[in-house]
Amino acid sequence: MAELKVLNRKRGTIKARFTQFKNYLDELVGDSSDIKLDKVDLIDLESRMNKIQSSLLELEDVQRDIELMVSDDDFENQVDQRLQLESSFHQLISIGKKILSDNADADIPDNNKI
Repeated sequence: MAELKVLNRKRGTIKARFTQFKNYLDELVGDSSDIKLDKVDLIDLESRMNKIQSSLLELEDVQRDIELMVSDDDFENQVDQRLQLESSFHQLISIGKKILSDNADADIPDNNKI
């Protein structure tokens, strides 16, 4: 049972990363549907997307272990949680990829020259 508690905590940490990435995207996007980013912001977004994508792989491992340990009564609830988390993840990645795509061909200013 202690191992299940540890796994739930790990899942909570991964969920927190998803929330942080969502908050970052919300701040980046704001109310605008047409976002133009400078090079540093694009690199930052790409870096954050790489990190969040590795978090999905970690989530899959943790969630699988949780599902193997829970009782039959709780199994369906755990599968539902997996589906919700994966859906949220894919939505966030789609938003990030759209922002990158929208800025791919633009003449991107480098506003952060030293």
